[in-house]
Amino acid sequence: MVMALLVLIGFGALYVFVFDPELQGSGESIESVIASQEKEIHTFSDAVDRAQVRLDEKPRLDAVSAELSDVTRENVIRQGTIDGLAVVIERVSGEIEALGDELEEYKDQYRKFVRGKAVGEIVAELVTASGAVYKDIEIREVSAVGIQIRHEYGNKRIPYEELPAAMQDRFQFDAEQKSAAMQREREARIAHERAVSAANEAREETVAGDRTTQGERAKDEAKRKLKLRRAQASALFEDIRDMRRQIREADGRAISGRGSGKVYVDKSKALRRKLEAMELRLQKMRSEIAVMEANL
Repeated sequence: MVMALLVLIGFGALYVFVFDPELQGSGESIESVIASQEKEIHTFSDAVDRAQVRLDEKPRLDAVSAELSDVTRENVIRQGTIDGLAVVIERVSGEIEALGDELEEYKDQYRKFVRGKAVGEIVAELVTASGAVYKDIEIREVSAVGIQIRHEYGNKRIPYEELPAAMQDRFQFDAEQKSAAMQREREARIAHERAVSAANEAREETVAGDRTTQGERAKDEAKRKLKLRRAQASALFEDIRDMRRQIREADGRAISGRGSGKVYVDKSKALRRKLEAMELRLQKMRSEIAVMEANL
């Protein structure tokens, strides 16, 4: 119907163009006008066809849109269900975790009880997984690592992996608890070794300090003795100078006495012997001083 209307409009326009003198005054031929009109008709016809195709697609698109709306509603419902299940799962997970904590707490209480009760227990024979045999044993301690026993030949700690299955089940050993206990033992051992090392270093520093103090005291004492020796040597040197003066005066009086014919007792010889002794003593002092200076 639309196509027929377009055709009628086209022919009407062509008629007006052919029989209207004003329209013919443009100098354009009838054939070119008809060709142009046919082109416009084809353009309009193609546009109408495309519009009709889209119009024909509308019912299908409406159905798809309705289906999409249904799917969207279903997804919203499903998401609500998923969210509700997530809440339930979270609550149940919390309950399971709480039950697990309660179970572990019960196990720890049981371990503490059964292990403490075993202390002092006498076992006639204990055979380990590796085949070692211990007789007449006394259980001294049960820990997360194993059991400490006293047997006929001494003491021994047996790791729980080496214990019979019945003992492992009885004392409820756990690999993670053993690993944690071993780590604590290692840390305690390292801390102890560091403390011992620090104590030894402190003791050595104290001894070294005492030695230094003693050395300083000895050095101060040596300096004091050196100072005293130098003072004694200086005093002796002055005595020697005085003795030499006395000898010179005695020699002078002897010469004067002999010249005057008077009897005079010559004391210079005795003074010279005393001077020689004093000079020897001064020489010895100076040698001692030299040694004392070298030792400082």
